[in-house]
Amino acid sequence: MKKISVLTVGSRGDIEPFIALAKELMSKGYEVQLVTHWDFLHIASKYGVDVVPLSLSTKEFTAPLMNAPEMNPFTTIRIMRGILAPLLESILPEMWKAASDSDAIISSGTTLWGLDIAEKLQVPHVLAALQPLFPTEEFSHPSMINLPEWGGFFNQLSYVVVGYSYWLSIANTINNWREDYLNLPKKIDKFIDPDVWRTQLHLLGYSSLVIPQPTDWVGNVVTTGYWRLPLCDYLVPYCFGFGKISSCPSLTSNPCASKQPLIATARSKVLISSASGI
Repeated sequence: MKKISVLTVGSRGDIEPFIALAKELMSKGYEVQLVTHWDFLHIASKYGVDVVPLSLSTKEFTAPLMNAPEMNPFTTIRIMRGILAPLLESILPEMWKAASDSDAIISSGTTLWGLDIAEKLQVPHVLAALQPLFPTEEFSHPSMINLPEWGGFFNQLSYVVVGYSYWLSIANTINNWREDYLNLPKKIDKFIDPDVWRTQLHLLGYSSLVIPQPTDWVGNVVTTGYWRLPLCDYLVPYCFGFGKISSCPSLTSNPCASKQPLIATARSKVLISSASGI
C-alpha cells in the first residue's frame, strides 16, 4: 500500500479541507498521514485520519503573521523573513522526520517545501491548493487582486513577483534546512523550478463555478471542487466576512447593497459579518 503524507499548516481553513482530502484518499485504499498542528488531532481522529502532530499549535503559527506590523514594498521581505524564520526552523525538521518514509507527498499552498522532501525521497509531489496559484493571463495572483487590472502580461507577472518575494523571505531558512537535514544543495534563485511547476500535478480545492478554469492552464492543473467534511460537522449557518474590505470603495460605500446578492442567493441561514460586528 502506498503511503502518502499530506502537509499543511495555518488556520482552521487551511487544515480542515486537507482532513477531507486525506479521508477521501483513504477511501481509495491509500495509507495517509496528515502532518499538521497538534491541535487538529481531535478533529482528524473523528474521521480516522492519522495525524503526525507538529509542536507548534495553529495559534502559535498564525499569531505572528496576523500581528505583523504594517508593510510596504520596501519592508515586506525583511519583516516576513523575521517572522517566518523562527516558525520554519521549528516545523521544517519535524515535517521531514514525519514524511521521510513516504511514497508520495501532497503539499498545501502553505507548505510548498514539501517539494524539497519529495526531491530528497525521489517520490512524486502534488501541490494541493485552496486558491489559484498557477500563473495565468486571465487574473492576477490572489494576493494582488486589489491592484488595478492591467491585463495579460501583468497578470502573469504578478505570480512571479509574489513567488519571488516569498522565496526571498524564506530562502536562508529553506537552504539551511536543505543542507543540514536533507543533504541537498542550496537553491540559488528560485523556490520552485519552472519546469517542475509546469509538469507536476496541481489540485485546486474549489469550484470551477466560483473561479472558472483559465484557458491558458495546461492539463496538469485540475480544479476538483471543494474538499469538505460532512455537513453535520459544520455550523448550520453560513458566515460571510466583510472585515477586510476597506480597500474596496465599491463595497464599503454601500455595504448593505454589497451584501444583498449573498442574502438573495442563500438557501440557508446566513450570518453577515463586518469589522463592526454582525
